[in-house]
Amino acid sequence: MTEDDARRMADLEADNRRLRRLPYVVHLQDRLDALARAQAAADVSGVAPGDRLRIAQAD
Repeated sequence: MTEDDARRMADLEADNRRLRRLPYVVHLQDRLDALARAQAAADVSGVAPGDRLRIAQAD
């Protein structure tokens, strides 16, 4: 099995787990994932997600 095949299998298994969850649980997990991605981007850039909006409005 190649690395691509393993990745596809992992994605399919994740999709199967996701389909078995209740819709509101999936929605909450999506929001948490989005918040985690925003926080990770803020950690890398050194600017908090809310500060980007304030900086853009100040310009």
